Amino acid sequence: MSTGLRFTLEVDGLPPDALVVESFHLSQSLSTLFSLDISLVSQQLLNIDFSQVLEQPAHLKIWQGTEIQRRVNGIVTWF
Repeated sequence: MSTGLRFTLEVDGLPPDALVVESFHLSQSLSTLFSLDISLVSQQLLNIDFSQVLEQPAHLKIWQGTEIQRRVNGIVTWF
């Protein structure tokens, strides 16, 4: 069954289509920092300077059709 959901990730300093979300796991609870682990694929991987991705703002968007259902913003701490 298809839910019509799709997921996009943008990292500051990279083209918007540089990374494609394969899967993710979000852990969150009250009074603690959240943790978001994302599996990514890219056809541009050889052109990405990993050191420029670390410590950059990142934005995961969860879409249903053309509407954003949720946004998760954070900082890249591991790549």
